[in-house]
Amino acid sequence: MVQVEKEHDATKEELASTKEIYEEKLQSMTVALTEENSTLKESLKSATKRLTVSEESLAVVTKDLSKQTNLANMLKKTSAEMKATCDEEKAELQVALEEAQASVQSTQEKVDNLELEVTTILNNEAALQRALESALQSATEMRDAPEDVLAQARHGAWIGLYRNVGKILDSKFPLGAQ
Repeated sequence: MVQVEKEHDATKEELASTKEIYEEKLQSMTVALTEENSTLKESLKSATKRLTVSEESLAVVTKDLSKQTNLANMLKKTSAEMKATCDEEKAELQVALEEAQASVQSTQEKVDNLELEVTTILNNEAALQRALESALQSATEMRDAPEDVLAQARHGAWIGLYRNVGKILDSKFPLGAQ
């Protein structure tokens, strides 16, 4: 049970660690995209001002704008790919979490069954202890019986006592049973 709990805790820590890593990656990409977006906005404003100045600068601005658009498209594509990857990993982590929860539930059921078996064994042990004490008391009484009791009667009583102890042991510890 302790091993399963350790494995469960290790799995939870690994899942939490993986989640934090991808959240940090997503956060850093969001910041990078925001900064790049700000840069693109500033470049666009500058290009608009230069457009009004002259026709020659229009061609330069158009090229620059085309490059920035390509970069923005590339960043959008990268962002979409990362989002898809994160979604896939999230789904995989969710499946792993559900499997771990099922495993924990199964383990808990096994623990409950084992606790029930231990309780049964303790009850059987107490009953056996009482039966053996009773048998010991009978044996003591037979030993202390007066000498005038016939030897055959004493022999029969001992056989009965041994059979009684044998039945007690067979009922509490049956051979071949688990």
